[in-house]
Amino acid sequence: MFDKDISFPVGRVDYRVVRPMSFEEFLLAMNEREALKELRNVPLNSYAFDKLLKLFHVYALIGGMPEIVSDYSKNEDLTELGDIFETLIASYLDDVEKYARNDSMVQVIRHAIRSSFSEAGNRIKFYC
Repeated sequence: MFDKDISFPVGRVDYRVVRPMSFEEFLLAMNEREALKELRNVPLNSYAFDKLLKLFHVYALIGGMPEIVSDYSKNEDLTELGDIFETLIASYLDDVEKYARNDSMVQVIRHAIRSSFSEAGNRIKFYC
C-alpha cells in the first residue's frame, strides 16, 4: 500500500516553477544566436531553414528540461543524457502519490510515465 502521508518542510518555502525551455531558449543555451536571429526573421530565409530544422529535431528529441539542455549544450552527445533522464523518470514516479486521488490512478499514471519514457528512449537510441 502507498503511504498517503506527504511530508512538507517546516519554515519558509519558496516555490519555483520550472518549465521546459522554449525552442528560442534552447537556441540561446546552445549559443546559436545567429540561428535565433534567423528564426525571428519573417519570412524565414531559405538558407536558414535546414540549420533551424536540424536544431529543432534535436530540441524535440531531448525535450526542453533545463538540466538536459544544459548537459547537451556542453557535450552535444545524446548518449550522455541517459542518467539524467533516468533521474527525472525516478523523480516523476516518486511524486505520483502527491497528485493521484487513489491507488488505481497511481498505477495508471506510473504506467503512462514508463510507457512514454520507454518510447522516447527507443527513439533516442535509434537516433544515435
